[in-house]
Parts: sequence; C-alpha cells; structure tokens
Amino acid sequence: MKKLLLFLALLLSSLRADSMFTLDHINNLSVYIDSRTPFMGSEERDEVKSLILSTLGANGFVFNQRDPVDLIVEITAKEVEDEMAISINFILSQEVMARRGEQRVMTFANVYQQNQLIISDDPMGDTLSTVEVMMLEFLKSHAADNDE
Repeated sequence: MKKLLLFLALLLSSLRADSMFTLDHINNLSVYIDSRTPFMGSEERDEVKSLILSTLGANGFVFNQRDPVDLIVEITAKEVEDEMAISINFILSQEVMARRGEQRVMTFANVYQQNQLIISDDPMGDTLSTVEVMMLEFLKSHAADNDE
C-alpha cells in the first residue's frame, strides 16, 4: 500500500512539474514534416504543414529567416487490425556550440520535444486534431517561457 501511495504521489507531482525545455526567444522556425504512413501523401503532408504555419504564424512566429530553429514533425503509423496506431513527434532542434573537453564542437540539440500516440479509425482527421492540440501545448509552454 505504501508503494502505491508513493507511486501516486510521484505521478501527481510530475504532472505539475515544469518542462525541462526552455523556449526563450524562439520565434523563427523552419518547419519539416517527416511522414512514414500509408495514409499521408504529399497533399496530406502539405495540409499538416499549412496548419502548423498558419497557427504558429498567427501567434507571431516567422519562418525561414536567418538562423531558424528547426521544427520537425515526425509522423509514423502502423496498421493494427482495422485501425491505425499513429505516433506524432514534435521536435525543435537547434545548432549549438558544445564544449567537449577542451574542444568546442558545433552540434544539434533538441530544445523541445513532445510525443503523442493515438489509435484511430480516421487517421488523417485524428492526426490533424492531435497536431492542433500539440501546437496549443507548445504555444502554452512558449508563452510561459517568454512571460507572455
């Protein structure tokens, strides 16, 4: 019983924890859609990208200016009986200078990451809905980090 209570306490406290990512001063993005699904062709990828560009653009983000942060949206899916198991990953990746011993090395670091796994019988509709929800979470985190 004590183990269960401890587990629940840890779970509940982690739900209120701040994100380990910082989104300070990130407002210039380059958006990439990586889709490996049987239900998404180039038109559907363009639809996801348009949704992202319009939503983030309406919230003050600019795109493909000098030194943008890469926003990679990775969508993968597997068919399970009559439904699809869809994994959606939002990753912001930025080129940074890292110190390794006495050397300084240019590398990429993930500055934000969010994942969702959904089971769907309407894969494209549910993917668009989930991407919208994920963008709202991103915007909420961005606003909190930028005191908006």
